[in-house]
Amino acid sequence: MLKLIAYTILINVCMVCQGFFFGSTSDDKVSAGPKMMIFMSLFMLTAGVLGNARTFPAFLRWYSYINPLRYAC
Repeated sequence: MLKLIAYTILINVCMVCQGFFFGSTSDDKVSAGPKMMIFMSLFMLTAGVLGNARTFPAFLRWYSYINPLRYAC
């Protein structure tokens, strides 16, 4: 149970940091939304829930290793 709580906190911190990063690189929150949506879509696709990560092309496989959602599944 403690491990699950630790993963939940880690995922939350990673996603909040990602939001702060895209918010600080954009001029306003309207332009930060589409940037965030692209990376969140890639995170969801490469998490391994929708497909086996071993069957991904090589250019997407490296992205799954830095994906915090992959380790939460």
